[in-house]
Amino acid sequence: MCSRPGTPDSVHAAPNPLTLFGGTGAAVRSSSTAFLPSSGRRSFWVIGIQTYVPKLVMTTVRVYVTLKPSLLDSAGRTVAQSLGKLGYSELQEVRIGKLIELKLETYDEARVKEMCNKLLANPVIEDYRIEVAP
Repeated sequence: MCSRPGTPDSVHAAPNPLTLFGGTGAAVRSSSTAFLPSSGRRSFWVIGIQTYVPKLVMTTVRVYVTLKPSLLDSAGRTVAQSLGKLGYSELQEVRIGKLIELKLETYDEARVKEMCNKLLANPVIEDYRIEVAP
């Protein structure tokens, strides 16, 4: 009899479950995942053997990048003109930017600013704002 729904009986009857698929001895992770809220641990099955993996707490950081106010935003102007033609006459100005969302193991403001200055934003023509999500 099968101990888990959807699992063939041969998986549980094999003497070495790690060599069932291809004989390499590599562990195969199945798609069934269970969350244990009381312990805060994540559980998954490796061919019928339950294994626990510690849950990582990730910090979400949002970086908003926009052109400096002194620069002409041609894309924003184009969008504003198009919205005006569609009947949105209350619109005064549109500025286009980008949102970059980072998932970090640990948040260090200096490191995030370094990322922004080196790659995420061009400090000559763009401003950025960092927001740490709760």
